[in-house]
Amino acid sequence: MNIFNHINKIKDSVINDVKDVARFHFDQLQRNIKSAGHHSIPRSVFCYVDHLGYIAFGGSSTGRSVKFIKKYFPLNYHEYAELIYSMWRLGTVHEYKPKSYYSTLSNQSSKKITVKWISTIHDKEKQRKLNLLTFPIEGQHNTVYILINNPQLVDDLIISLDKFKATLEKDNQYKNHCESRLANINEAQEYSTTSNSISNTVKEQIRHAWHTKGGLLNKKGNMIEDHPQYNK
Repeated sequence: MNIFNHINKIKDSVINDVKDVARFHFDQLQRNIKSAGHHSIPRSVFCYVDHLGYIAFGGSSTGRSVKFIKKYFPLNYHEYAELIYSMWRLGTVHEYKPKSYYSTLSNQSSKKITVKWISTIHDKEKQRKLNLLTFPIEGQHNTVYILINNPQLVDDLIISLDKFKATLEKDNQYKNHCESRLANINEAQEYSTTSNSISNTVKEQIRHAWHTKGGLLNKKGNMIEDHPQYNK
């Protein structure tokens, strides 16, 4: 698969499925309808980062994602890359909301400090400039909050895609490596590559899907013959 075509498709997807949705949430907020998208927009962004990190570098999910952020996102992401990925990708995917973390203030101190998260969906210049700044909240001692601005986060993902594409255009050997990893993604994987606890069940369900096939779809995915189990 051509890597540039794939990046263009990813960019279109980010615009249509994330940027436009983030704008919708802001419009809803301005009209006092509701405030939404605080978790779902960053969840989508960091899942794209995971995918792009695999194409760009391969390796483990966290390592490749952090590496992609540090190489292709704007500079203000670099000092918090590991932390925000752990908070937003691992938290929102596995536990619905971002994670919070604590540590001691220094290796010589026993004072415990906590870093939590806060998000804004405002799509205005003032709020965008708050992205990745840290704030205390009155009455909460030994705690700071890293602010994520959703519209800025999405635009920074788009910036990273453009930088990634520009790097590929200059380095043909790197492009070939990335295309090889992309091809691997698109190949069907053997059932045994799933979790050991479910791989045998997955194998049986693959066979079940084959034996229960029926009807017919055309090349566009539209049904041209009814499935025997289809209830009109």
